[in-house]
Amino acid sequence: TPGTPLRVDAGEAAPAAAESDASAVFGDLQQPPPSQPTESLPARPSRWSLRESFGGKSGKSHRRNLSAAFSQISSPDDPDDPQRQRLPKFELLELNSASEEQFMTLPGVNRTTAGNIVAYRRQIGAFRRVEDLALVPGIGGDKLRLLRPEVCVRAGSPSPQSAASPTSANGGAKPLALNSANLFQLMRLPGVSQSTAESIIGERQRRGGFRSLDEVAALHGVGWGLLAGLRGRLCLDAPEEEPASDLPAGGIGRFSESQLCLLAECRIFDRPYARPPTCAAFDGLLAGRPTVRIAAWNLNRLNLEKASNPGVMEVICCTLLENAISVLAVQELTEPAALQRICDELNQPSLPAVLRWRGGDRGHWTACVSEAPVGRAFQAAEFGGFLWRAGPQLRFRQAAPLEKPGAGGRAFTRSPFVAQLSIGGCRLLAASLHLKATTLGGDSAGTARTESEADFLPDLADALASVAGSDARCLLLGDFNLAPDHAAFEPLRLMGYSGLLAADEPTNISRECPAGSRSYDNLWASPLCKRLFTGQAAVVRNGLFHPLIPANWSFGGPVSDHCPVYAEFYSDADGHTLRKVVLNAAGPLSATARLQSRKQSHVTPSQPVPPLFGDKMQKFEKLEKIGEGTYGTVFKAKNKETGEIVALKRVRLDEDDEGVPSSALRELCLLKELKHKNVVRLQDVLHSDHKLTMVFEFCDQDLKKYFDSCNGEVEADLVKSFFHQLLKGLEYCHKNSVLHRDLKPQNLLINKNGELKLADFGLARAYGIPVRCYSAEVVTLWYRPPDILFGAKLYSTSVDTWSAGCIFAELSNAGRPLFPGNDVDDQLKRIFKLLGTPTEDSWPGVTQLPDYKSFPLYPGSSSLQQVVPRMSSKGRDLLSRLLVCNPQYRLHADQALQHPYFSEPAA
Repeated sequence: TPGTPLRVDAGEAAPAAAESDASAVFGDLQQPPPSQPTESLPARPSRWSLRESFGGKSGKSHRRNLSAAFSQISSPDDPDDPQRQRLPKFELLELNSASEEQFMTLPGVNRTTAGNIVAYRRQIGAFRRVEDLALVPGIGGDKLRLLRPEVCVRAGSPSPQSAASPTSANGGAKPLALNSANLFQLMRLPGVSQSTAESIIGERQRRGGFRSLDEVAALHGVGWGLLAGLRGRLCLDAPEEEPASDLPAGGIGRFSESQLCLLAECRIFDRPYARPPTCAAFDGLLAGRPTVRIAAWNLNRLNLEKASNPGVMEVICCTLLENAISVLAVQELTEPAALQRICDELNQPSLPAVLRWRGGDRGHWTACVSEAPVGRAFQAAEFGGFLWRAGPQLRFRQAAPLEKPGAGGRAFTRSPFVAQLSIGGCRLLAASLHLKATTLGGDSAGTARTESEADFLPDLADALASVAGSDARCLLLGDFNLAPDHAAFEPLRLMGYSGLLAADEPTNISRECPAGSRSYDNLWASPLCKRLFTGQAAVVRNGLFHPLIPANWSFGGPVSDHCPVYAEFYSDADGHTLRKVVLNAAGPLSATARLQSRKQSHVTPSQPVPPLFGDKMQKFEKLEKIGEGTYGTVFKAKNKETGEIVALKRVRLDEDDEGVPSSALRELCLLKELKHKNVVRLQDVLHSDHKLTMVFEFCDQDLKKYFDSCNGEVEADLVKSFFHQLLKGLEYCHKNSVLHRDLKPQNLLINKNGELKLADFGLARAYGIPVRCYSAEVVTLWYRPPDILFGAKLYSTSVDTWSAGCIFAELSNAGRPLFPGNDVDDQLKRIFKLLGTPTEDSWPGVTQLPDYKSFPLYPGSSSLQQVVPRMSSKGRDLLSRLLVCNPQYRLHADQALQHPYFSEPAA
């Protein structure tokens, strides 16, 4: 099932999983046939720009795959230039559509000059003729003569960048038809991301087409500000004589025109892609003991451009989440911003696959990158980097490069980047390594260079021991470029270090050989570190391919030719005797032997699971029953150890049921991630075979009970305070992509300090872009908005702001509900009598809702003063902006918090 990690334990299991993964991604992709030059064309001795630019001799041979910058642009022949008639059409580079990387394929053009060409093109709007190239800084007349046979200017082709240039307005391009534009065309608009474009297309399909540009403003990610800037570029429908093209004329976001053409030829975007299923879920426990996973991954020249590729980003993020990786050491990081880009996606996901992941606690991720390069990688500087997520059993203290591994002064080509971790009560030094590159073909010269650098490893181990002291627990992990059974590691083995991955487990991957053939990546543990090792280590092969990742002249390649490797370590060393791992004389157990050992341990655990539930429940003394819900009973209890009063929400698990109720699971997952003073705090979860108990902070009463005790009047200052806290809690939930969907006074708790907290997240849902269809059977009737009453299944944060508006009015009226309907029809009638009956003019698309029915045309009340007589004029204005039938025009929680009502002086 999705969201569960893959364990590769046997050499026989790995190839099967990897081959199915690879075939699922690119199984029936057809590589486009190469262009064939005409036989009558004379041979030309000049260089082939596309071939030589990627055929350098340095670096690993297995790393010289073509980048995403290749092109195959065709241009018309120029009859006035006899030299161009001798060139194949696809060899000419079109100046107004080429990207910076494509310019770098020209002779004598480096990245700086290519950037100057793009900047100059953006400044002038477009090149009119080839001679304009001479005015670019770094070109001049001499270099122009060299470049003239290689480039051309296609008639009527403005630069794709000029469309966004303020000097060229809209670049002379016609407005984009909103009702027929495809995903690529929408993503060309400034400020429109892939998620926003998908949201627009989904809403367009639901409506059957937009009737007004204003309808787009209510979508998540658009808003009125962005729409105002796009109005000049948009129209509703294109003229009939000019049908919409399949692909945009220029690049979209991170892809060039030539790449999009190739993607269209391969029909990659026509085939739905889903993450391949992983083998087994990992809950962070092994035989009842908590563990953490530490991993290493060589990501092959990870720069910002590569990290911004949606396919690369999805593979990295989902691999970390699905395999429950806690710490990742990254090799071949060439730009620090690239690792931060991955970190941002993990914390605030925008890709659908990352948003959909619900395998457990996502945690908060942090990136740590060396301030200066630790050495040189292939054609770039390499930085040291770690990516980790904080947890109760793991702390990341600091990281720094180790310039010289020993007193002898010998240094690595790339300095080790050493992180100091705290796992449970133990300190561990993790050194991320990337030894000199060799080729996967195993050339003797490359192997000799790596062997000479492997001789430094004992010096590194001594240096780490001197830093950590006598109780040093050291872990060397990364890309060693040598098999773990190589003789170069013999000095390290004599010091007691052991490779945690067996030599018969390949760690490389490719389309041609998904099962791998070489074992170059590993984790080497010191004797004391081995006592923390659980005996479980694996190579991750599942889900490393993606249709958006280039693979030579096609797509569907892996994110790297290295697989991530990880090992598990116990994190409760203070509470248990450290288990010693028994290794045979040759090193670790083979993959097959370890698989057999793991199967046996699952059938007959070596240690019984400790009775954690019973021990923890004895800490609490139940005082009284304070409520009962749809799936649980709530008790007031006292912690015997601390004296703290808590609330215990107990869920009974019947043997005939399918397990924990979905609403309880949803509340558990969301409250573990939501930490805010206006959201009830989940302190602990106690689980046994027949009971699930959630431990919450205790609040004295809910808002409904408060209304019953206030004798028909709530002071204006308290109304403002309670409603402000309600909006603050909502704002936090919505920023974390959570809809509550059941706001009512009974679900708003108040503690003895007057703090209001959102509670009961049993109907809450995480939402994202694209907007998914949700159930319309949500929100208690009196607080349900008209769009939900009409059966809408596409909704967003507006469902909560309507309920908040109803509670706002109820606060002002000291507990008298605003719309106390008896059924759906009565509820709608009460709403329309106050706000007016909506029409297609005031609410476009209302008649298309699933449960729409016509109502009398009520004019609506011109003032809310009779409804909420105690509320100030500014408060009534805020209420009128929250209670709007059309959900597109309701205020969001963050907008409501900026309303003047909260800044007016107290009455």
